[in-house]
Amino acid sequence: MKNKLQHSFLRLFRRETANGNYLAFVDGLRFIAVALVVLFHLCGYFEQAYSSAYSNTAFIVFKPLLKNGHRGVDLFFVLSAFILGYNALRYREIHQNTQPLAQFYSRRFYRIYPPFAIAMLLIFIGNVWIIPQFTFYELAPSFLSTLSYTNNAISHFYHLPELSDVTWTLEIEIQFYLLFPFLGILYSLPILPRRLIMFFSILLCVFVRQSISIPFATLFSFMPLFLAGLLFADFYYTKYAGFVTHPLLAFLAILSLFLLIILPDKNIIESTLFQYSYPYIILLFFGFSSQNSIMLYFLRQPLVCIVGGMCYSIYLLHATIISIFHKFIGEKLFFDSAPIDGILWLALNIICIILASTLFYYFMEKPFMSRKNRA
Repeated sequence: MKNKLQHSFLRLFRRETANGNYLAFVDGLRFIAVALVVLFHLCGYFEQAYSSAYSNTAFIVFKPLLKNGHRGVDLFFVLSAFILGYNALRYREIHQNTQPLAQFYSRRFYRIYPPFAIAMLLIFIGNVWIIPQFTFYELAPSFLSTLSYTNNAISHFYHLPELSDVTWTLEIEIQFYLLFPFLGILYSLPILPRRLIMFFSILLCVFVRQSISIPFATLFSFMPLFLAGLLFADFYYTKYAGFVTHPLLAFLAILSLFLLIILPDKNIIESTLFQYSYPYIILLFFGFSSQNSIMLYFLRQPLVCIVGGMCYSIYLLHATIISIFHKFIGEKLFFDSAPIDGILWLALNIICIILASTLFYYFMEKPFMSRKNRA
């Protein structure tokens, strides 16, 4: 009976894919990425509301997760490229050809844009009329630039969209999709040459990025991460076994690589050596994770997969929910103990994010995943 209920629950909330080829571990990795991003955005409000708890030794172990969680965005970029590359390779094997551009872009638009537009409209209405923080005319420009994916291009990198400051990353994703026609050329090459091209292109892109400064966010700045994802897709799809070692040793390597992703401070991140090695660190982290039995056990857990599958809804809504929660709760103390109140504040925030995102996912996002409704 328990297994039947669990199966029904999973079927109700599990993410659907256009080709029906579901990779559970990918949703597990999405869970890690979105958890890091949510913790990062909780960090600023948490430090402001419970500064004494934030500086408490009990929270020292959590500070890297809170302060460096923005690196979850890097994981998302690599995963996005992995999915695109994996599907391109699969389509080529099945149909002996590259997926038609019209089919690819119509599917991407139908899958991504309607939930995005609905979420931005709800946030706009909430900020203007329900919990007024802006006037209509103050927020309308940001609303329009966000919906048209042009905010990064018309503003400085550090001027995040007023409507929702997380949407700058979606513009980078859209720019990456514009490179889809080149994937057909890349993956039509023999295996060794194309892997060498991707491997050394990562180094070249880092070198060029170090040499040229662009004052706003573009795909140019994050291309090494997308290339790492395409390379990972190539290795994974061809069932490369080079990452497989003793399960426990591989798991320890995964933990070490994860710490290398989230622990380094700004000085280390900006060092030349780290800049060149960072995309490969994430590539190895994903490579080991996709084949290690211990890590896969965690990544394939039903609850992990469901939350990871809802990552788009969580990503779109979480920053606004945290802002609203802080507006009403602020620095309120429940137990006159900053550490306890801090933990409760974090827990209530996460519960609100999960509840709101689950409703949005089921009613607003999941309908656009249905294969029968897609070209």
